[in-house]
Order: sequence, then structure tokens, then C-alpha cells
Amino acid sequence: MKKLILLIFIPLVFACGNDSKKEEEKKISIAQEVIEYYPNGTVMVKANFLGNKLHGETIFYYPSGAVKSKINYVDGKYHGENIEYYENGAVKSVKKYKNDELIKD
Repeated sequence: MKKLILLIFIPLVFACGNDSKKEEEKKISIAQEVIEYYPNGTVMVKANFLGNKLHGETIFYYPSGAVKSKINYVDGKYHGENIEYYENGAVKSVKKYKNDELIKD
């Protein structure tokens, strides 16, 4: 009887241990930068991802190559300053976000 209880208990312990390892593996995400181009070859957007979510600064460009906007993300949500520019480089607007909510326009 004691052997039967141990045989049932041991696989249960190992199964629980594997779940925590799988959770740790899920937390490890790949950081990558994605760059898209206009047909003329200039950069359209540079975006940073952590896993499958936007994370960090994303920069959009005009076809001329001038910066159009800089948007900051944390875990796929707006967070920090988002700045829009005119093609001549002058600032068009500045908005501040915290956890995807506008806090200052």
C-alpha cells in the first residue's frame, strides 16, 4: 500500500515542478527591432518589440526620411512622451501617457 501511495505522489511532485519551469520559460521573451521601408527605400518605421508586444520607442518617418513621430510603449501600451513632428522638424504635438492613459496633452 505504501508503494502505491509513493507511486502516485512522485509523479505529482514532478508534474508541479514542470509547471513552474514552463512559467519561467514564458517570461523569457525575445527583444527585437522591426524596420519597415517605403517603396523608395527610405525607412517608414522602426519599432521595438518584447515578445509580441511593442516595447520601447517606435519611430515613424516621412518618405523624405524626416522623423514623423516618436511613440513610447511599455508592454504594448502607450507610456511616456509621444511626440509628433512636421516634416520640417518642428514639433507638432507632445502627449504624455501612463499605462495607456493620456495624462498630459
